[in-house]
Amino acid sequence: MIVAVIHINVTLADWGSVLPELIIAGGMLLLMLVDVFVPGKKVNLTTWLTLIILALAFAASWNLWRTGGMASALYGTVTSDRFAMFFDFSILISAALAVLISPGYISTSAFDSGEYYALILGAVLGMMLMAAGLSLMVLFIALELLSLALYILSGFERFRPRSQEAGFKYFLLSSFASAFLLYGFALLYGVTGSTSLIKISTCLAGHAHGCSAAATSSPLLYIGIGLMLVGFAFKVSIVPFHMWTPDVYEGAPTPVTAFMSVATKAALFAAFIRVFSMSLSTVESHWYGALWALAIATMVVGNIAALAQSNMKRLLAYSGIAHAGYILVAMAANNALGQSAVAFYFLAYTFMNIGAFVFVAYLETTGRAGDEIASYRGIFYRNPALALPMAIFMFSLAGFPPTAGFFAKYVAFQAAVQAGHVDLVVVGVITSLVSVVYYLRVVAVMFLQPAEEAAPVEQPVPPEQPPAVEQVPASAEPVTRPQLPWNIDVGIWTAALGSIVLGIIPTGLLTYASESVTAVRALFGLP
Repeated sequence: MIVAVIHINVTLADWGSVLPELIIAGGMLLLMLVDVFVPGKKVNLTTWLTLIILALAFAASWNLWRTGGMASALYGTVTSDRFAMFFDFSILISAALAVLISPGYISTSAFDSGEYYALILGAVLGMMLMAAGLSLMVLFIALELLSLALYILSGFERFRPRSQEAGFKYFLLSSFASAFLLYGFALLYGVTGSTSLIKISTCLAGHAHGCSAAATSSPLLYIGIGLMLVGFAFKVSIVPFHMWTPDVYEGAPTPVTAFMSVATKAALFAAFIRVFSMSLSTVESHWYGALWALAIATMVVGNIAALAQSNMKRLLAYSGIAHAGYILVAMAANNALGQSAVAFYFLAYTFMNIGAFVFVAYLETTGRAGDEIASYRGIFYRNPALALPMAIFMFSLAGFPPTAGFFAKYVAFQAAVQAGHVDLVVVGVITSLVSVVYYLRVVAVMFLQPAEEAAPVEQPVPPEQPPAVEQVPASAEPVTRPQLPWNIDVGIWTAALGSIVLGIIPTGLLTYASESVTAVRALFGLP
């Protein structure tokens, strides 16, 4: 009898390259144990544990950034290059800001905090693996990991019909999108004979032995690229695959919406760039036309649809769709500056977009205002500490200088002009001007319209349980301006500071973004 011996050579350096992911995975298991064995209410304990775990993962990511990381690890399936680490920073900051605004929502919605935070970390783990994946198999497993966690989180308020609808819609439609992506991956493997992104790039460049010389002209390659475009487009809310986004954003718990609105897109765009701009760079002519059309449609539809919204979460959903279009403009440039612009854009978008959701989440948990824009009338006069940072987020999302949003758009459009895609920039500038209308409308409601007594928002309560928070009649409101909880204070002003600093002194972080792109381009042999 012949026994095959398989030698698995995984070194400490390999494990060190995925240390941030290991910390998140270990933290997820720890939270589930705490949920089982620690009695009583655990909101504060699990919140602090989650923040500590995220901080440790951030420190590990920073250490890998400082040392340069490994170009490939675990048999070439993952990387800890600076490109992956830069997107990890955006993902971890997004998760930390979402966790900061969660305690109030947990207490008013009867969440199980241990399960909730464990699912948040599960999604973070999938996102970080997505950003670091060098194999089609790893990318798909990471995608399913983050998607499964987000399906549950979207429907976590199981006693609210809107949340149930959001979870079901996201699960159903996302499953179809995952199938498209998987079929695209399978066809790409069939054409090139490899699941490694680096080997696929080498094959299509004509430098690989055993790879068909006709691979670049194979009909299967065209079909595979089309299927992958559909899969990625759905996941990052690109028109016309965006219809799920407003409904899911509106129905999901606000901290979950805040988290997925940034972190999911950051992880998917990191993989999008690795697959298309790096691995498929030699066949750019196969996919550029489709990307061009998707970018224009996304910018136009996202901004026009946002004009008609009266619900803040739906407005931010269409705003996110429009910003995905601006990011596509940078990606379509397919040069180092454009890829650096995508990385920087997500860091800026993390602060300004999640900051807006911090505002919405706090007003929902107080029970005096919901996510309808009309309910924000005169907030500046009642709580300027809440209205002022919200104005900063609106200005930044609109692209007013000197905010982070302005500089992010500027670099994205500059990259497109440098690549000769002036038509995309013209559409981007016009649609950005359109966006000013709906962003400034929110500011006008808060600052220029008189305050009105808003009816208390009914909080979701499980059947046969007393209300989690007693509603205070409007007539009993104190005359003094309310004090923000410390976690909301920290979250909203951290986001506001990031939105301003990245606009005033962006050079340093843009340099880091450029270094991250240099690393990934070197990995694929691109200049």
